[in-house]
Amino acid sequence: MELSRPGGGGFDAMREQRNTNNAYSFEQSRNVSVTVGDLKDGCDDCIDPYSLHENLIQVLPAIEGSIADSFFTFLDGSTSRKINLGGRNYYVDNDGYLTHGNFLSRTEIPFLLTFFTPGAAQYRFASTAKGFIHYAKHVKNLKYMWKTKSWKVIASGGSLAGEFGSFSSYIKGAQKFFNSNGPNFATYINKQGTIFKMNLKTGHFGVADTNGIVQTFYKIETSGNKALNYFIKQVQKY
Repeated sequence: MELSRPGGGGFDAMREQRNTNNAYSFEQSRNVSVTVGDLKDGCDDCIDPYSLHENLIQVLPAIEGSIADSFFTFLDGSTSRKINLGGRNYYVDNDGYLTHGNFLSRTEIPFLLTFFTPGAAQYRFASTAKGFIHYAKHVKNLKYMWKTKSWKVIASGGSLAGEFGSFSSYIKGAQKFFNSNGPNFATYINKQGTIFKMNLKTGHFGVADTNGIVQTFYKIETSGNKALNYFIKQVQKY
């Protein structure tokens, strides 16, 4: 009997492995909390990539309609997608999971050797005005209304209120964030050169390009898997 999946593409060993007949154990494994803390090399405050892989926790969006054979990707890590976790690069398969090849061979590369992007030392907003609009929204709960050219108090936003006392401190905070690669950072650069970065413990999130232009910088709630799920959704939008 020939094994195939709906829509063609042949037998996908990875997908069959994840969609086990034991639905309860599969759902249970997917709901394991993101592994931050007391997990790796005696570090009390680290992401554990192997645990993300072992518990089948998705780290990037799936590539819809991909005809690539994710089984071979699973074995040798032969994929162009990488995510930087805790300062190391890991290969990600077409379904958005860390490949097993990351842990069979030394495909993790220290970020100091590979993670240099143009303009990385000079992250900045495209203009002072754009930076101030983000500062007003994420620190002061104020949104600029372009049609009326006025400011409006908003219910959402203000996620960084209390953390930055001035516009200049917000700008410096964004620069420090994008230049950091601590044990809880997840970083992904898509084909368009958009950098997505998140501290999975604190919830700080930012988007920039490889020229160092910051598009946004703010903070979200991190309970449960919210931080990682949010990160995946933001990558998926692009």
